[in-house]
Amino acid sequence: MRPLNLVELVHLLQSPPKNRFDSLSGLTVQPQRCEELLKDPHFRIRGVAIDSRHVKKDFLFAALQGENCHGVDHARSAFDSGACLL
Repeated sequence: MRPLNLVELVHLLQSPPKNRFDSLSGLTVQPQRCEELLKDPHFRIRGVAIDSRHVKKDFLFAALQGENCHGVDHARSAFDSGACLL
């Protein structure tokens, strides 16, 4: 998979959620609009990762389709590492 530029990443993140991601290995997905999250004064995104091994506290984990698997398969690991948003 080629690296994404910021515009492409934002477009992917704004795409409607897919039904197959309603439940991820015991995680309950609650889609929220960005506007709602931005109203919360305590909500902070400190970084973005597309590889769950690079996620740190308060990172957004962009679960994208890769060559061998989908990032959603690693959502639990990303949240365990401190991701605040998928």
